[in-house]
Amino acid sequence: MANKITQLVIAICISLALPTAFADQTALQHLRFKTQHDTPVKISSNIRIVLFAHDMDSKDVIDEMLAGKPEDYLKQHDAIYVANVSGMPRIIARMFAYPAMREKPYDIWLDESGTQTSDWLQSEGKVTIFQLDSFRIVSSNTTDNIEELNHILAKTHTEPTPATSIVKAPTAD
Repeated sequence: MANKITQLVIAICISLALPTAFADQTALQHLRFKTQHDTPVKISSNIRIVLFAHDMDSKDVIDEMLAGKPEDYLKQHDAIYVANVSGMPRIIARMFAYPAMREKPYDIWLDESGTQTSDWLQSEGKVTIFQLDSFRIVSSNTTDNIEELNHILAKTHTEPTPATSIVKAPTAD
């Protein structure tokens, strides 16, 4: 009996240590976001990197890393930038944050309610990086180091192709 309890405790500890974000590949395939330009988007199977900002400090790290990069930098690296903006008061978001985001040359996929990213890995002030292979997480970590972000993205660099890594989500009629 004690052996079964020990096995159960070990199984629970292992499951808690594993990343819980995107645990269900099907759920990841069906997530829908809107960009800062109000364009509906969903994650496609060729996305290999998800950069996730859940607070202002992590947003600043990503913005600094992308400063001066070509407009299609994220596309060239099969990457997307997702931001949870649910903590921002709606009026501030609409009047100040969204107009500032629209000036960015890259897309920012917004989780306005916080529900789509609520179970994603988060660490105070750090960017979460999910590495994917056909919707399956192969690794996840957090960093506030711009050089580390550049290194991770450099490993996934692909030549630009006519195909886009963003799939417009169908709109409800």
